[in-house]
Amino acid sequence: MKITIFQQDTLGLNDSRFALFCYKLEKDTLVLLPEYTLNPFFMELKSKTKKQIHSHTNSQICFLSYLAERHNINFVAPIVRHINKKLYKEIIYISTQNAQKFNQDIQKTQNIQKVIDTTKKAQKQQKNINESATNRAKSKVDSSTRGDKPPHNDSSTKSPSTQDSSLIQNAQGIKKFIFDFCISDTDTLTHIDKCATIYSFYRQQRLIEYHHWNEARFFDNHKHKILKKPLIFTHNGFNIAALFGFEVHFDEFWLSMKKEGVDIVLLPCANTFQSNARWRELCKVRAFLNGCVVIRANRVGTSVINDNEWVFYGDSLIAMPNGEIIDNLRDKEAMFSLEIYKNKILEMAHEWGFRKNF
Repeated sequence: MKITIFQQDTLGLNDSRFALFCYKLEKDTLVLLPEYTLNPFFMELKSKTKKQIHSHTNSQICFLSYLAERHNINFVAPIVRHINKKLYKEIIYISTQNAQKFNQDIQKTQNIQKVIDTTKKAQKQQKNINESATNRAKSKVDSSTRGDKPPHNDSSTKSPSTQDSSLIQNAQGIKKFIFDFCISDTDTLTHIDKCATIYSFYRQQRLIEYHHWNEARFFDNHKHKILKKPLIFTHNGFNIAALFGFEVHFDEFWLSMKKEGVDIVLLPCANTFQSNARWRELCKVRAFLNGCVVIRANRVGTSVINDNEWVFYGDSLIAMPNGEIIDNLRDKEAMFSLEIYKNKILEMAHEWGFRKNF
């Protein structure tokens, strides 16, 4: 299986350079993005309205969905979603099959306006018919009072056929489900969330809660007393899990992933403050003790927070079940792709035996 890490700062909307990278990828590649790549760093989000955040996220999701279908690739990426006036920090998984279905719905929305226009025209026509009928009835009463002949029926205005009425009804239903579903400025992502066949979402359960870095206060993610399983899915015969970098510290996640027989753990991160040595050891130990591959994608770039520079240093890496790092990136925007074989994972895990469920 081919996995590609994009080590990036925050991507702009419809980023052409990123689109070119995706164009060059092999089909069915799984692409991992770091934290705050699709959205700005959360400290910078404080200056944005929730409507702006919602619109930005929706555009980025549609962009990834388009790239997934066009190039037959898959994405795992952190996002910030606005749902029912609240902000949630989540991971989205977009598979090729799901992206195709979603983009078919997008295409329907682009064509549905014609049906909506037909609906409005038919409704206006029906209104004219009703007004004409009322006027004829009134004219008939007046003419009978005067002894005149009743006016000739106006055959130029025809009532809608049964098919037209059905079209109107269907158009209204489609507009409600699809047009609002994809285009609406308020409920789009909520509707997407309800359609589990389109995307998979994982909402972060443990957020950083320090004085200088308090995501738990900024986001509305629920604080679970008992941790649930992270996002786990199957891709090309591999059991793959995805959770946020900060959640790597909590043993409950790793116990649940070991029970599920997870082969690869994806860790999108936003690490800074020269913590790279600690993170390297942490990823190696987790991979070694759980008999799995740990793939960490860390953000790069600089954010100015309270007149101080926060430097995100990159060093995205791949740690194998034998506790060794086989590849990594430096501190600049870059990417690397790696072919991973399940038999190698199982061979290393079997050698040490830590993956067994005793």
